[in-house]
Amino acid sequence: MNITRKMIAAAMFVGVLAVCGCSAESAYSGVSSGSAVTYSDDERPAVSAFEIPKLASNTETPYLTFFGTGELSSAALNDYADTAGIVGTETPVTVVHVSDELYESRLSELINSDESPDLTEKRENTFPFLMSRNIYEDLTPYMDAAAPQWEGFSGYIDRYAFKGAHYFYPTAVNVAPELLVYDKMRCVQAGTPDPERLWEKDEWTLDALTEYTDAIDATVGHVDCICCEDIAENILAMTGAALIEKDESGKFVSRVGSENYLTMRGFFSAHLCNIMREGTVGLRQSLTSFMCVDNASLGELRETQLHLGIVPFPKLDSESPYYVRAVSEGYLVPKGAKNVRNAASFINCSRIAETSDEGIKERRREMKKLGFLQSDVEWIELIRGGDYELVLDEGLCLDKDANAAMALIFSEADKLLFEEYIEPEYDIAAIDADLERINAMV
Repeated sequence: MNITRKMIAAAMFVGVLAVCGCSAESAYSGVSSGSAVTYSDDERPAVSAFEIPKLASNTETPYLTFFGTGELSSAALNDYADTAGIVGTETPVTVVHVSDELYESRLSELINSDESPDLTEKRENTFPFLMSRNIYEDLTPYMDAAAPQWEGFSGYIDRYAFKGAHYFYPTAVNVAPELLVYDKMRCVQAGTPDPERLWEKDEWTLDALTEYTDAIDATVGHVDCICCEDIAENILAMTGAALIEKDESGKFVSRVGSENYLTMRGFFSAHLCNIMREGTVGLRQSLTSFMCVDNASLGELRETQLHLGIVPFPKLDSESPYYVRAVSEGYLVPKGAKNVRNAASFINCSRIAETSDEGIKERRREMKKLGFLQSDVEWIELIRGGDYELVLDEGLCLDKDANAAMALIFSEADKLLFEEYIEPEYDIAAIDADLERINAMV
């Protein structure tokens, strides 16, 4: 691997890696008018880093309650406990689990009964759908966006602004699953350039991917281009777009029918792909040139005899940047929470823990359990740097009807790969109606 290019790429950890490479933008100010706890300017200094400010009221304590379907980072918990001065066996955050199906209804019940938890998780449909339901506290008055841990993150913070307020300060941006792996020995057999070397020279383009696949096909026999779940979503992100985005006026728009979407559809007319239905079989049995992997798949492949190479999805052409599909992670504070200020401190600690020694060790332990080699870890940590632009894709981000329509759009686009494909009737109206309702609030 080219050492100079490695040094240029910034290590960005989240889940596996945290990414923090956006330019700074001005922060909004103001207090949510529906906040259950209000502060005067003198009483609410922003939460910075490892600092629990003076308690805002007699009801606020450093002990928090988290409500959600997942777990909390042990590194974040330890940092927060140290910050809050909680020692011994005391638990700084009580975790209350709920099933995915009951999450929204149960959270609404707690808010309406004045029993709001202090923290909850960011979900696929948090932004913009759940934000439009007015169930989160505006954290702008409590957070110091200029603190060191948020350096380079203002673009992400502002990306989630809603009605001029900041409800979500993402602690990480997860880009780990969007990697393509291949067998380096096939490059030797076909006499074709190694994709990793092309990436190092900034020549890893869609044309290069096509030439590589054609060469492998001629040498090995029939192969598919990419073996991947959600192929359509990955190819759309490669064009630099997500299905739901903000336009220049700040309104939410659907990209169905856009040039990016048509480019994604056109990809399937020229490239044979395969939806991954049997794990890593496609790559192991030479049925595909590339496989798009998640953490577990890469670990499983490392247990085989393949000589794996790793590259990102290519750029469209030599003039285009590389786009990497990404989703954010983090916590929000439900409306009516009694410990808003200290919940904000936990979010700060979570962001700091992402790049702390303990946080890095924790993630590397998780990767080792999945079968990662040290070289895998280093490569993944470094690939997300300087030359890459992130496409923040929230997946199913609207209401149930609109999400069902979006899921159909992508699943049916994937089926373009098969002869029995029939053009479906998309319920575009469901997406447009939900975006219209949300835009009316923005």
